[in-house]
Amino acid sequence: WLGQDPAMKIGPLTPELVQWGLRFLPQCTHASWWQNSQNKHQLCVYSQQRLRQLREEAPLDYHRGTRGVLYLYRDSRNLEHALEERAPLTQGGQELRLLTPDEIYALDPGYADSRAHLAGAVYSPTDESGDSHVFTQALAKKCQERGVTFHFNCPVERLDVSGDQVNGVLTRQGTLRADRYVLALGAWSPHLLRPLGIDLPIYPVQGVSATVPIAPEHTPPELGGIDEDARVAFSTLGNKLRFTTLAAFQGYRLAAPRQQLQRALAAMQDLFPRAADYTRPQFWSGLRPMTPEGTPIIGMGPHRNLLYNTGHGHLGWTMACGSARLAADLLQGRSPELDPQPYRFR
Repeated sequence: WLGQDPAMKIGPLTPELVQWGLRFLPQCTHASWWQNSQNKHQLCVYSQQRLRQLREEAPLDYHRGTRGVLYLYRDSRNLEHALEERAPLTQGGQELRLLTPDEIYALDPGYADSRAHLAGAVYSPTDESGDSHVFTQALAKKCQERGVTFHFNCPVERLDVSGDQVNGVLTRQGTLRADRYVLALGAWSPHLLRPLGIDLPIYPVQGVSATVPIAPEHTPPELGGIDEDARVAFSTLGNKLRFTTLAAFQGYRLAAPRQQLQRALAAMQDLFPRAADYTRPQFWSGLRPMTPEGTPIIGMGPHRNLLYNTGHGHLGWTMACGSARLAADLLQGRSPELDPQPYRFR
């Protein structure tokens, strides 16, 4: 928070950031961290189960990787505390185990050049990876085949509300009306609600990524992971290698900071010098909708026909299928399989 972590940036202290920060401070106790971690984990596990069921109903191709994920450590001192820091996950049933550099290489020969740089890793064999963009497009196509209509390039301007009832959504292409509505606007969710006097505790946290091409002569890692010391996450997606970094608390700024991207690029070249063509990066920047607790907001609020499904932070796709099922159950009055209380409107 004082600028010593190169993967974190704190922008000007605006009233919105100060207000969010004051809500964040009570979550910094050990008890809150433990409970919030448990709540996130159970939603992630449930979401993975729902994703598996979704694939059975509607096969989707999104460069899925199923062999797990590695949390890499360069510093042996940090590795010593790796499992201790993940205690809420192991208590929740998550399988995790420590690997030496040689065991990492045996698991995935794509880490051949990394052995000299690593002290070890935490291996999560049940984790998966994939391309969220490709997944979303494929899923939208399946929905269209089943009669869903999408309105693209149709900015929402405001909600038409009377009392505790939403009557419609005003857009630049006219008013859309329905019996029930779901607010799922990510980091922009608070904007639609402030005119109604609702202060949603969501702050935009910028993240950036770079995608580089993989040619036949390259040897990328098959297992995705996170370089915990460099704060860079990465995944091989078909013929591309994508890596991401940064948590920037600076409002709705989207410009990708060159310094952080170059730092991530250097970290990847250090670990995987032969994995891809690093001279041709494609950069991207986006905003994560963070709540002070780190858990999303899923449930009904002050309006009886408006349900919230927002605030998933950096785990948006991880939690997507479970959140969608929980939201659908609540919207239709069914008893959810997952306890909705930790994700209630707040």
